[in-house]
Amino acid sequence: MVLLAVDDGTVRSRDLESGAPRGRARPGGDIRELACVEVDSRPVAVSGCGDGQVRLWDVGARRPLYDALTGHKGPVSAVAAAIVDGHPVAVTGSSLDNAARAWDLQRGRPFGPPLVGHSGGVRSVATTVVDGYAFAVTAGGADRSFRVWDLTDGPSLHRTVYTGLIGAVACVTVDGQPAAVTVGGYDDVLRLWNLTSGRQLEDCRMGHSGRVLSLASATLGGRSTVVTGCTDGTLCIWDLKTGQATTHAMPGTVNHIAIASDGALVVSAGHEIVVLESGEGRL
Repeated sequence: MVLLAVDDGTVRSRDLESGAPRGRARPGGDIRELACVEVDSRPVAVSGCGDGQVRLWDVGARRPLYDALTGHKGPVSAVAAAIVDGHPVAVTGSSLDNAARAWDLQRGRPFGPPLVGHSGGVRSVATTVVDGYAFAVTAGGADRSFRVWDLTDGPSLHRTVYTGLIGAVACVTVDGQPAAVTVGGYDDVLRLWNLTSGRQLEDCRMGHSGRVLSLASATLGGRSTVVTGCTDGTLCIWDLKTGQATTHAMPGTVNHIAIASDGALVVSAGHEIVVLESGEGRL
């Protein structure tokens, strides 16, 4: 099943194989970002909204779990989920305040203090596991950096890496080591960073002719892969082992990329949803 946030304020579910509608709900707010996670064995949608609120929605029952979570000073521009000591946690960022926030999804309340340190808005958030511990990576635009946060005992700053302009960040594993991938938006450069040392591992030109709006990491055919989507209507799939990329033409601007439970890529392009089958490298 795939969840779609629509301009009319609804979240609609569709069967991933047939495309048939499964239902719709109205969680509330102008939804800007959406992530899914299991909370007590139930699928839950975490929506970041234009009013600065974070809302939790029971997908099966089509009802809110708690009152809206508040604290951001502007629209929520990034949402990611993690499991911390067996408990589901969401990490959110706003493009208009200088902090990310972590939320306890089982109790519907903040998970520790705000993640402060950026000198501008937080544009992108990703989560990963390092040596068995949950970490979040937050990327700011104005301060040209990403920050690595240890989520285990309540968020604490682990490392700051200055990179240049960042439009999006994702987490991957390269040769068994945790890494972050950053893209800058207009500079057409994909950069790979070692999360343990903060050292840049490599960079490469992506070959897009517009602004990169979306970034995701996946394992396709057993290979660590990064996927980028652009305003020029192209989707690039990068094999991090070989450095080779496969480009697919999409029916419009690639706004969002998600990874299905079976490894398939689900791409929002223009007004359509495109599914790229796992491991086959073709549409």
